[in-house]
Amino acid sequence: MAISVRNLVIGSGRPKICVPIVAQDETEIMQQIAEMKEKPVDMVEWRMDFLNDFNQADVLLKKMRIALNHTPILATFRTQKEGGHTPFSEKEYEQLMSSILATNCADLLDIELFISDEVRDRLVKLAQMTGTKVVMSNHDFDQTPSKEVIQSRLLLMEKLGADICKIAVMPQNSGDVLRLLEATNELKNEVQVPLVTMAMGSLGVISRISGELFGSALTFGSLNQASAPGQLPIEALKQALECLEQ
Repeated sequence: MAISVRNLVIGSGRPKICVPIVAQDETEIMQQIAEMKEKPVDMVEWRMDFLNDFNQADVLLKKMRIALNHTPILATFRTQKEGGHTPFSEKEYEQLMSSILATNCADLLDIELFISDEVRDRLVKLAQMTGTKVVMSNHDFDQTPSKEVIQSRLLLMEKLGADICKIAVMPQNSGDVLRLLEATNELKNEVQVPLVTMAMGSLGVISRISGELFGSALTFGSLNQASAPGQLPIEALKQALECLEQ
């Protein structure tokens, strides 16, 4: 099932290209937004864990909303245990996410599946109250779980209120990549929300471009600095998606 975020339909047709903003301050953020203007960007992910000053996050987001016009914004703070840049307590995580939701400037909010149940459930409820879509996520930088585990995590995300269910894994061989693709393909018609799945690193590049075939609705491309291993530059990603378009 597809969902609409501003003028973007996620879950129908070619996977949409989401480009992370990886920046320390307002100057870098605005520079990266300016560089995106002429590039095929469908959505922007703001990786807040790269910021120098989290106290200004809500103010920065309001400025980003104006600069990005109608481009959807996914606000993400990636915790260190799932590959993030900055150590953060769960209390700080919840405070930051709550302040972001209060601005009504983020279209989507990334909430990690394995943050504590209490924090996760409160943030999901708050996002629903503000009309912000929830991307619930899990990132495994060590391995690729079994197909059953991958699917069970995605199904749990849907049950917990996710509007988009996302999982990223680290493959050790081509069989791991195949297992992720199989898990996605089997599940795509069972869930009522879009899936976003990827195998990271060079082995997993095929998973970032074959979403239309296997059922992943969103893919991440890099502007200058990748936010996860295996991300392709935006232009190369768009070209690959067009070559594989059904």
